[in-house]
Amino acid sequence: MKIVEYLAENYPVALMNSKNAWRLLGQESYSYEIAQVFDYDVTDLVVVVPSAMRATLPRVMQGFLKLHDLQIITRLPMILGVQSEHANPVFRYYLQEDPAKRRYLPVTVRPSVPKLP
Repeated sequence: MKIVEYLAENYPVALMNSKNAWRLLGQESYSYEIAQVFDYDVTDLVVVVPSAMRATLPRVMQGFLKLHDLQIITRLPMILGVQSEHANPVFRYYLQEDPAKRRYLPVTVRPSVPKLP
């Protein structure tokens, strides 16, 4: 990380990670690209978004909401957040049937793909 930060400070490159707002705008742009590919008719789409820690999903939805507010799209697509078994705090949250007892608990992330020998 120190190398990447050094490059961003000393060369004409942008640091694109959770330390700045560029990442959030990039996630929002997924919705613009999806809408464009489907000629702005997203009515019957189901957009599947990986969401290990819940950050990307709201940003993608925010992009679609902006398109809707500007009347570029007439309806919102369905957005489905998916989580790996190895990083699934939202899934675990909803396993508790009683909403009053639901708690977000940290998950120790494990690799999803086994290491090659």
